Amino acid sequence: MEFYLERILDADPSTVDPTCSYLPWRPIDLSSGGKMTFAICLDDGFVRPLPPVRRALKIVKKLIEDAGHEVIEWQPKHLLKELTFLALKLYQADGVETIQKAIKSSGEPLLPQLEPYDLFNLKPITVSELYQLQETKTKLLKQFLDEWMATKNLTKNGKVIDAFILPIAPYPAPAHDKSGWTGYTNAFNVLDWPAGVLPVAFADKNVDFVEKDYEPRNVFDKQIYDNYDPVKSDGCPVSVQVVAKRFEEEKIGALLKIFSELI
Repeated sequence: MEFYLERILDADPSTVDPTCSYLPWRPIDLSSGGKMTFAICLDDGFVRPLPPVRRALKIVKKLIEDAGHEVIEWQPKHLLKELTFLALKLYQADGVETIQKAIKSSGEPLLPQLEPYDLFNLKPITVSELYQLQETKTKLLKQFLDEWMATKNLTKNGKVIDAFILPIAPYPAPAHDKSGWTGYTNAFNVLDWPAGVLPVAFADKNVDFVEKDYEPRNVFDKQIYDNYDPVKSDGCPVSVQVVAKRFEEEKIGALLKIFSELI
């Protein structure tokens, strides 16, 4: 991954693509053994991760702490949900005309996991409304950055976290047509912050039981809960993601090396 990214940047894509900036590769070595601080999100407060995902997060938390680093539990308020719903509004700004064309050209029915989004009953928004969404986006980006920088008030060393650890999805690798809420990744697409995915564990029918007394919070949460089958999920991989601030791809690569060795 590092080889690929370094080669791309060395070629200076800004000379052929006007949307690119000149950003040379900056090697980062985090193997010196210094103590780092991480924030981990066990639940975004909107769609609760399923048992195998929560177990994987706890595995990562313990391994990092055992290696001498600090891990704080952190949920950036409601921002993951708000950024995700903003992304959906931007995707749907044309009344989902582009998405509808793609679906109709396939000749296939709508994927079951897309049904809660009501894609065929939306109207295009006005240019003014689009401007307002862009303004909202800027405000949410600032709010998230402020929340991130404020983690220095939560860490023992008084420093801002080095990275954020959270699920890539609230479920393990899903059965066909059984995926759902994408809020744990969509938020960072809007932020334009880099994330690296790390395989951690496998779903285990003997420990990752259905929580029969759980009351889903909303239609998205219910969809995930209803689709979960510990037997069918048995052996499916569970991964987490590591997120850093914008243009910190090199840090993500260095962190994935360290976490891979720990796990």
